[in-house]
Amino acid sequence: MNIFLYEWKKVWKNGAVLKVVLLFLMLSAAIFWADTAMDSEIRTAYLDCHKTLDSLPADEAADLLNAFTLTDETDYIKGHALELIHSEMDSVTGYEDYRQSIQNRYTQSQKISVFQGTASGQNQYMQRIAERYKKLTLHFPLTLQPYQGIRKLMEFYPADLFTVILLIYLTSIVFIQEQRSGQYAFSLTTKNGQRRLYPAKFLTVYFSIIVYLLLTFLFYFVLSGFLYGFPSMTAAIQSIPGYHAVPYDWNILTYFCVFLLLKSFAFFILTSLAVFFGTPP
Repeated sequence: MNIFLYEWKKVWKNGAVLKVVLLFLMLSAAIFWADTAMDSEIRTAYLDCHKTLDSLPADEAADLLNAFTLTDETDYIKGHALELIHSEMDSVTGYEDYRQSIQNRYTQSQKISVFQGTASGQNQYMQRIAERYKKLTLHFPLTLQPYQGIRKLMEFYPADLFTVILLIYLTSIVFIQEQRSGQYAFSLTTKNGQRRLYPAKFLTVYFSIIVYLLLTFLFYFVLSGFLYGFPSMTAAIQSIPGYHAVPYDWNILTYFCVFLLLKSFAFFILTSLAVFFGTPP
């Protein structure tokens, strides 16, 4: 444990590392903000419409939304904002239809000879999906809320690119630079040796990436909430347009936790590859 803390402090007391992390945060925040600022008028109209709709029952909100569409279809800004809200409304009101379509597609597939019988791997997969959706009971509410901020957060791929670049940079700091300076070879001759030093360096790189990943996700979440508002985290994840395909009874917060866990696992693999190629022979 002591050797891990030593490696951790050695990395994060490095002024160059702190500057790179700060630079990545500033660049990604600027990209995120610029992407949102490009449609600031649409965002304003979108939020104004939501203020009116969110206080109404679902059926009244749908009627009013349809009325807005009829009267404002020639207004590009208002019309685009209404399209976004329509997609959110359809996500809430059309979820049961989506689930039924899963059953219908499975039933129709059984009429095709290639999918008949339990021997087909594709058939077994479709059957598992159909059964999961059939048995699924949502205990979290499907609610109409301004979800476009969350969608931008989940689809902000430059954040992953910056994280990968940071991973490569940290690997070079922890392994390659120490190899060139001779520190790594000397460390292997100490009593800790490679048996303890190598895992400590690997964990230093990996947990540094995880900390950066969590901090940036929280940062983007706050930024998207500032721009679009903070929707309730207890709503069903299926309330968000494009997330009907989640066949689990999860709310948005649970989905975020699973999403970050899977990302952490992906970066564990990437860290292993980076360290493997960055480790001196």
